[in-house]
Amino acid sequence: MKAGFMQYATILGDGKTNRANFKGKLNIPVLAINGEKGIPYKQTFDCIREVANNVTTDLVPDSGHALGEDNPKWFTNRLIEFFKSK
Repeated sequence: MKAGFMQYATILGDGKTNRANFKGKLNIPVLAINGEKGIPYKQTFDCIREVANNVTTDLVPDSGHALGEDNPKWFTNRLIEFFKSK
């Protein structure tokens, strides 16, 4: 378990580094997807909009945290739709 949580050991330092290197918002298309039964999506989408200008958001129906597993057909089709349009 210790090894599984080591990825979080540098989270505060990573945040400081990221903020120091942040020069402006991303100007590339960004697709932010969340499960409709997952974590609070409004907060997640708002955070993404803080760092990107061209954000498309969507909710995976009948999905929680495991988007691709909970509704694989919808999820795959949504990704294809997004990448075809760009």
